[in-house]
Amino acid sequence: MWEAQIACSECDATHHVHAEVKPRAFAFECPATGGQVSLPFHDPSRLVSDWCEVERPAQGSLPAANTQTRGTFEL
Repeated sequence: MWEAQIACSECDATHHVHAEVKPRAFAFECPATGGQVSLPFHDPSRLVSDWCEVERPAQGSLPAANTQTRGTFEL
């Protein structure tokens, strides 16, 4: 299990997000607005703390959706 703290573009807060694999691209649901936050490729400016391997996610951690171990760039 992997976990990171992400700066949310929906509400400008930070959220803990967890995933089964260390994702390069992923999405999650913002708990404040209910909006879908997508990170289609690795954006280090959004990572408050880098992905770290954990035994289990922190309480209140949000599940990552659409996880991809490889990111894609759109031109």
